[in-house]
Parts: sequence; C-alpha cells; structure tokens
Amino acid sequence: MTVALPAALAALVFLQISPGALRLQELVRRGDWSAALDAGNDLVRRDPGDPHAHYLLGVALWQGEDKVRAIQAFRSAERLDLDSSYLHLALGLAYYEASQFLLFKRQMQKAISSDPSDARPFIHLGRYYESAVNDFERALNYFDKALQLDPASPDGLFFRAYCLEGLRRTEAAQQAYAVAAGAGSPRASLGMARLLTETDPNAALSWATRAVRDNPSVPEAAYIRARVLLALERNDDALADVKLAIERDPDHPEAHFLLYRILRSMGRTGDAAEVLAKFKELRVTYGDY
Repeated sequence: MTVALPAALAALVFLQISPGALRLQELVRRGDWSAALDAGNDLVRRDPGDPHAHYLLGVALWQGEDKVRAIQAFRSAERLDLDSSYLHLALGLAYYEASQFLLFKRQMQKAISSDPSDARPFIHLGRYYESAVNDFERALNYFDKALQLDPASPDGLFFRAYCLEGLRRTEAAQQAYAVAAGAGSPRASLGMARLLTETDPNAALSWATRAVRDNPSVPEAAYIRARVLLALERNDDALADVKLAIERDPDHPEAHFLLYRILRSMGRTGDAAEVLAKFKELRVTYGDY
C-alpha cells in the first residue's frame, strides 16, 4: 500500500499544549511545512521534554520526506509518554514505510487501545494483510471491524469489496463495490468494471467510464476501460485508452501486454512484436503476468 500521513494527523488539535507547540501546531495545520520544520527544530532544542513538539516535528519531517528523522521524532514523543492514537497511527505508518511490519502492527494495536472507537487502525491493518501479505480473509476481518465503527467509510467499504474479489466471491464483491460506490469511493467503479468485463461488457463500460472520470490520473482506470473496449471489439478506442495508461505509467506490464493484444488484433504484427518485447523486459523486472 502507498503510505501517507492522513490529513487528520497533520491537522490534529491538542487540547493541552504549550504555547510554543501551539504555534507549531498552527503551522502544521496550515501546511506551512518549511516554517513548521524550522519552528519544530527550534522548539525541541529549547524544550526537549515537550512530547507535542516532537510529534509535530515528526509530521513536518515526514512531509519533507525525511522519514528516518520523522520516526526518531515520533519515538521521542512516545518515550515522553504521549499516548495518543494519532501518535501511534503516525509512527505505525512510518514503520510501514520502512518495512518494519512487526513494529507497524504493534503501533496499530496501541492506537486501538488508545481509542477503541477509531476505525483507522483497523483500516491500516486490513491494508497490510491485503497488500503486503495477500491474506484476504484476515484483511476482510479487519475491514469488517472498521465498518462496525464507521459504517460509511469509503475506504473500508472499498477494500472490503476488494478482499471479496480476491477471495473469488464475485457476487458478494459486486454488491460490496456497489455499496462502496454509493458511499463515495472513487475506486469502487474500477472494481465493478473489472468484475463485469467478461460477463457484461456493456455494463462494465459504463462503470469503466465512471472510473476514468473519477480517477483521471490513475493509469489503472484507463487500462481497465481499454480491456472493456477490446472485449466490445472497439479496437481504436481501446488503443487510445491503453496508450493513455502507458503514458501515465510507462512500466505497467499488464498495459503493455494489452497493447500487444490490441495491435495484434488490428493486424499490426510488427508493432505488436515490439510491444511484446517490451512486455517481456518488464516481466523480468516486475514478475510474471
């Protein structure tokens, strides 16, 4: 999964906080990362025992791509007895980025203990088991727990549907994607289009077009619509979409293989052979398709 500190962690408002940390907090909430970094470094030098200063400095460091120092700042806040679900979420996600998965899981459990009503740790644990471990059954359990706390969570609903798809529970996955789409998940349309491509390509095209609209910069949306268009034998339109997918992600193996199929179906065997060679290069790098 792609790791980013949720906006809520950066916009956190502490109820009891020192005047210096209060000023730093306002810089963090405004997203003024350069000023927050300077203020945070200055504050922890002047008041090294302030846990809020270390936490907020960690957020600023993370936004500045200094992941190692961000982890150090979060750990300093924890050592100074800041026991907040926000801190545990931030430190856990930082550990995930560093591939320290055991430490990530420990911090998510601490976040749950700090605030049992917060659905986010369950979402992140579900993403870990879905993405890093491919244990869809266990991931599904975490997403179900998250949805008990936040039934309208677009992420929870989407990834629950994705796990059902991974478990080949197709009918349940379709129903779950429809619910997720209704809750405002922009990615749910991708799943619906993917599931319907073989059985109902016309319905799939409607969902795929919605996916392209809702995810304009996501290469997967153009790739999926290209697959649907190929199934409908609309080769020229499929060619345009798969080229768009490759433009957005030049190292997308599946998109290159699809481009090969489209070109071959159009009788452009020479171009298809070149694309197939490129696909084979990518397969060596990224694994079998």
